[in-house]
Amino acid sequence: LKEVRYLPEGKGKYRFHFGLKLGGATLSFPEEDPLIVEVEGGQVVYFRRDISSYDQSAGNGEGEIREAYSALNVIAENVDYFTREMGLAGTFEEVADRIRHMEPCYRILREENDIAGAAYPAWRIRFDEQEAYFDLYTAEPLGHQKTRGE
Repeated sequence: LKEVRYLPEGKGKYRFHFGLKLGGATLSFPEEDPLIVEVEGGQVVYFRRDISSYDQSAGNGEGEIREAYSALNVIAENVDYFTREMGLAGTFEEVADRIRHMEPCYRILREENDIAGAAYPAWRIRFDEQEAYFDLYTAEPLGHQKTRGE
């Protein structure tokens, strides 16, 4: 359970957001959380599920053990990405000072019209209002998005 929200419309209406973990690491979805349930007056009134079978081996050498890219080097090598793609301003030090959290996770990536997707090992770097993802082994960008509650 990641978050519970009280919804003012309706009588006793709550929205529950659930996330997923794979081997202790968070699965990060580019859209909404994988499971959302709304309950009103003890009844489920809305249910959204995006829990598919993901290909864990995609992007990580199919089980071979590899050393993760240094967290500090991921930041240093992607300052241009932070400034050009994400619109952050400043030097390396100024961008690094704006980081709120950094952790390894799995980033779910999908091709257009692909409902399953693939889970890629990644570094997630959170700023105040957005987060960026980088390949855990190469530091290549895997996208960014506005932050959501967790």
